[in-house]
Amino acid sequence: MQEERTGVLVVGGGLTGLSAAMFLAWHGVPCVLVERHADLLIHPRARGITARTVETYRPLGLEPRIDASSAPKENALSLGAANLASPDYQPFGMATPDAFAAITPASWPTIDQDKLEVILRDRARELGADVRFSVELLEFGEDADGVTARIRNTGTGAESTVRSDYLIAADGHDSAIRTQLGIATMGPGKFAEVVSVMFEADLSSALGGRPVGIAYLEQPRPGTVLVRTGAERWSLTIPPEPGETLADYPDERCVELAKAAIGRDDVDITILAQVPNTDIKQLAFVIGAQVAQRYRAGRVFIAGDAAHMLPPTLGLGGSTCIQDAHNLAWKLALARRGLAGEQLLDSYQTERQPVALFTMGQLLAVNKARGGGQPQDEGPDLTALVFGYRYALAGESEPDPLAVPAAELHGEPGSRAPHVALLRGGEEVSTIDLFSRDFVLLTANGAWAVTEGLPVKTYLVGKDVIDPADAFGKAYGVGSEGAVLVRPDGFVAWRTTESPADPVGEIRAALADILR
Repeated sequence: MQEERTGVLVVGGGLTGLSAAMFLAWHGVPCVLVERHADLLIHPRARGITARTVETYRPLGLEPRIDASSAPKENALSLGAANLASPDYQPFGMATPDAFAAITPASWPTIDQDKLEVILRDRARELGADVRFSVELLEFGEDADGVTARIRNTGTGAESTVRSDYLIAADGHDSAIRTQLGIATMGPGKFAEVVSVMFEADLSSALGGRPVGIAYLEQPRPGTVLVRTGAERWSLTIPPEPGETLADYPDERCVELAKAAIGRDDVDITILAQVPNTDIKQLAFVIGAQVAQRYRAGRVFIAGDAAHMLPPTLGLGGSTCIQDAHNLAWKLALARRGLAGEQLLDSYQTERQPVALFTMGQLLAVNKARGGGQPQDEGPDLTALVFGYRYALAGESEPDPLAVPAAELHGEPGSRAPHVALLRGGEEVSTIDLFSRDFVLLTANGAWAVTEGLPVKTYLVGKDVIDPADAFGKAYGVGSEGAVLVRPDGFVAWRTTESPADPVGEIRAALADILR
């Protein structure tokens, strides 16, 4: 049997797997991604990613592509009502992106998952990732030096073997890899399984001029959701009756259910296929809440929905998945280069699992509040959920609380490095844009800017970049004498407020503590 060699084998071609392959390739790690389905799903599923997620994509040049593929801002209204045509409705939703302008330079796009996955697939391939559809994982085994996986092309039946240094399981909430490894989950688990169809129809008469993007409806039954995915294209998600399966939802019934959700009988509805090159029109999706008890088993790492299934409330599930991949990719890249030890790889779980548990708890609380009839605008501080979570770094206990409003953070180690508007070569940039593949040292004190021979890129504020508002020292809590070391993922690794006696020695010691 043919055997090939790669750095990382990624199993699963959704948001997590595609992001992982893209980030790995960008870090120079050879990778193969296998996805058992023949192509990407033509279904919106999740709508929108957070601005923090866009920050992770910005160094790869993806923000313009994402913005261009996002839903028009004029279709931004989210509402709750009996049906779409009802004049009695409750508008609600997240804060507008303008509310975060002081926190981040990144956009907050309303891009559907199917459109984002196309962008990620294309960029991963541009960077050199080997992305393969119609390929399934049959079995895998691990030894001291790597992982051996047997895969099969579902079209031809041809089998081959892939030998990799590491494996990333991005194979969904019912992950077969997680099950094989014996990793249990925490949390309430599955709530429900919903049926979803896509259709085309002119709903202008029901909309009445309202720019609806998402509608949460009581008809034909509570829990119904309509999402606008194009000028006349919609997805309908509805909880089935007890005991029902997809077979109970033929096209004719789906048309009648769609009309009930719309609140009009005089609309022409065309049910669409959702899987490329097939006539599959009805799909089932699981809704629930759970987090894996372990994110790592030797050389195998669990990521995305395989590691955590989050309620769809507030639309944070997809972004949490993507940021798993972002956190893991640079660590695997350094480990493969021999620059990092097991402690850095272990930090993937110690950093990302608490975030998933915290987010799950917050979303469950929001669901409970909404179910109890509390006002829709009550809920967690989004700046804390999206930008304010903190990691426990090596040798430190978990922060308490885990997340705080972004405005309260000032470059503390373990937190996201704050956004400060700077000038570089006469053009405005953000500190966020200085973080990419390398460790970055930021300082206004020239005594620190001596990092030759270290794997660190230094920016001297006042020389390499200009701080017109004199905001850097306060934003990062280092004043005019200190320095801050930022990881490739944009999180603060170390900082000091003092001028150095031995700058190279201090930075070398900080790096050793991070990478050991």
